[in-house]
Amino acid sequence: MHAFHQVDSPSDCARTDQATTQLLQHLITEKQAMKKAVTETMKEVGPDPVAESILLYYPNTLVDNYVIPSITGNFVLNDTLVLGCDS
Repeated sequence: MHAFHQVDSPSDCARTDQATTQLLQHLITEKQAMKKAVTETMKEVGPDPVAESILLYYPNTLVDNYVIPSITGNFVLNDTLVLGCDS
């Protein structure tokens, strides 16, 4: 499953970083579904005060209830071994 998030217009880099950090917290640590994670992030961070940009995800209706699965095994990322939760 692939999903992408973006802001819908230019946004301050620090604000984008804050939104991305919050979104990842909801998705990975709290295991929230995509729609809930984006909704919660927007409640916390809000739209950009200047450009009024908001956080979006695609394909929207196909991944509304998608939850990132836990990593249960080891894998290699950029030539580095990453240990999964069962290691």
